[in-house]
Amino acid sequence: MPARPRPGNRAFVINGPTYSDGDASHRPGKPNYTQANVDAYLQKVATKWIEDEAGGVEPGTTYTLGGLPRGYELWERPRPLNPKHTDRWLYGHPSKKLFDSPFQFYPHWKFLLNYRSGESCKCRLCDSSSTIPRSRRPANKGPSSTSSSVAPRSRAPPPFQKGPVDEEGTPDVYGQLFTLLRNEETLKRRIEERASLDWRAEKPLVENFVCSIPSQASFLPRQGEVVFYLRPTSSPLELRQDLKSCYVPGYDPRTDSYKETPPQWLAGIVTQVPVSSPTVSSLYPPSASSTPISNTGPAQPSLNASGYRISPLPSVNSANKLLSKQQTYVPLHLIRPFSLQTHLLAGIPRQILHESVTNALTASATISLIDRHSFSGTWPHASIHSRGVFIGPEAYWLGDTVLLLPENPSRESITEIMHISDIVTAFHDLQPSDRDHMVTGNECERISIEIHGEVYTIDPARTKTRTPIPVKRPTPTMQAYGPWFHLDLPGDVWAAPFPRILSRLYERDALLAWLPATTTATATLTTPFPQLTTILPSAALLDLGRRSVVEARQMAAATDERITSA
Repeated sequence: MPARPRPGNRAFVINGPTYSDGDASHRPGKPNYTQANVDAYLQKVATKWIEDEAGGVEPGTTYTLGGLPRGYELWERPRPLNPKHTDRWLYGHPSKKLFDSPFQFYPHWKFLLNYRSGESCKCRLCDSSSTIPRSRRPANKGPSSTSSSVAPRSRAPPPFQKGPVDEEGTPDVYGQLFTLLRNEETLKRRIEERASLDWRAEKPLVENFVCSIPSQASFLPRQGEVVFYLRPTSSPLELRQDLKSCYVPGYDPRTDSYKETPPQWLAGIVTQVPVSSPTVSSLYPPSASSTPISNTGPAQPSLNASGYRISPLPSVNSANKLLSKQQTYVPLHLIRPFSLQTHLLAGIPRQILHESVTNALTASATISLIDRHSFSGTWPHASIHSRGVFIGPEAYWLGDTVLLLPENPSRESITEIMHISDIVTAFHDLQPSDRDHMVTGNECERISIEIHGEVYTIDPARTKTRTPIPVKRPTPTMQAYGPWFHLDLPGDVWAAPFPRILSRLYERDALLAWLPATTTATATLTTPFPQLTTILPSAALLDLGRRSVVEARQMAAATDERITSA
């Protein structure tokens, strides 16, 4: 046992353990590694031991170890993308694993210092590896005649059970992947959170939903999205854009007249969708003889075949969520996408808007990733790849075609779209934690969420190539807007920051159904918005939601209390 430090000494050397389990054959096998200076390493281990044993260090005194245990060596290599920095690991553990820092090595050093035969080490490397092969582990075969109690049966522990955990106590697979990336330099792995009950419950649902996306029209609301809607009434109602008053009033086809008061728009979350996908014809109101969906009368069957169940959106700044209890089944012709809110609410006094509308505008600058499925990186940079993402009110999945906001969205019109091929959360210049030297992803220079995909433009003058290259096989939705051109060479993938995503590219017929005019469709697109009229035949349609989304995000940045200044 090493002696305690004596007061007044300026330097104190602690004798190391006499016992060692170090494996001298465990060394790096790559030529870019060199043996590192161990002075700082030894000082940190010694200082930690003095703090534990003596309750603190003596001011002005330096503590160090006499050396590393036999078989252990410290090696370093320059960081691949930043050679000015070096990364160090301690080699020699019998499991062939590496110690990332002196703080991680300290429990094992303390075990060697106080070694007693039969005791086991509780350090991270020893505790995460078993010396008993799985085939030789004792099995639970039920009651025994010589035992006074019966041990309960237990299933095999899920992977990643050891190591760091998140705030809910679930193993932090991301922290483990970051740390593994640091050790391996390059890494590519699938992400599986089998120890998380939420992940195991949601994974089959996500898989089924992803399979259904290619067959769905983009105008259909998706579960979890925020939309504008009207509550169904007993009288027939059509929505037509009044070119004089600007807002979209209720039109009664029986009297051929408009309601004097504007419609009461609500904003809510889609909590259930029909079992069968509606068609474009469902965007138009039924005939006067048909009966709209109602929440009164006989009980409806549990199978929802026509309406969307929508719950009004409560305030994100309040703990009161009672508003969300007022759910309603709404037919598709009374639902509008969030990106049309400027057109729907134009001319309506703000003081008479339903509170859910203000709540939705406040929450329109949020983002949430869906189904993080794979991890890749080259140290110190890493990427987590997702299948979907909520950006504000809408959900986007791989394979969706989305509208891209221009670089200056307050002055320029929308002319570009992207076909999403990847959703990436990028971690730039990762660093180990100061507390325990684990790589958690929280300590890095920058985190960015990017949407990757091929970009097309409807304006040939904006292409990056000398001669515009037409898109040979546009989708039916794209084709309805006119000819499209590759923004760059065919196959080139662009990375757009997530704020540039405006909305899905809706079918042209859907936009004409959502904002019908009192005169003609042409008047709807040109008269209220003359600044959108250009030589491009479909520029006005593509640009319909730009003002709505930009203004909503500006309001959210000012009113959402969850958003703090960087």
